[in-house]
Amino acid sequence: MRQIQIFGDSILKGVWYDEEEDRYRLCREKLSAAGAEIINRARMGSTIEQGLDFIERCLPQISPGTAAILEFGGNDCNFNWAEIAERPFEEHGCAVPPQRFETLYDEAVKKLKSAGACVIVSTLPPISSTRFFDFLSRGLDRSAIMLWLKDRGRLALWQKDYSDIARKVAERNGCPVLDLRAAAKRAGWEDLICADGLHPSEEGHSLLRLAVEEYICDML
Repeated sequence: MRQIQIFGDSILKGVWYDEEEDRYRLCREKLSAAGAEIINRARMGSTIEQGLDFIERCLPQISPGTAAILEFGGNDCNFNWAEIAERPFEEHGCAVPPQRFETLYDEAVKKLKSAGACVIVSTLPPISSTRFFDFLSRGLDRSAIMLWLKDRGRLALWQKDYSDIARKVAERNGCPVLDLRAAAKRAGWEDLICADGLHPSEEGHSLLRLAVEEYICDML
């Protein structure tokens, strides 16, 4: 049985936002595939910095032939919105700047490959700029945030940029790509995003889970 280990954030963890209770929940259905042992090590809120540290600690548990799916970027391109609301005329950087994100992602891929893993890099499903802005600005000075942001559409563009960086890292290292972004776009994704603008709904997760499981079955 082929072992598949997943490293990433809340997208492949199966997290969705329950608007009625204003809390995050895990999908009841988990990734599974006949002929594969899936170990989901994804963590909500994880950046590539945290992911690389975790991957290094998990390397002794990677054996030759293990498939490792990586999915990072959504948290890396986020900002400290409270600080921006307080100081909208200053410069602010995202959690992990693009160049550092690329460098660390490249390092993560190389470490896993050196351990004998077959590394697969996932793209990121799109977010909703409008819903995300409404969510991130709750309790903050929205007008101040807009002074700095200028255009809500930049939120989705930043996230796409990080997804593109992940793809570039994959191509540079000869890694196959699990294109969740393309799978999402084929499904009218806007209606499958939670009220926070970031996480897939339960139905959205079902679609992504099917895409991952089909990918795994084709790989086996």
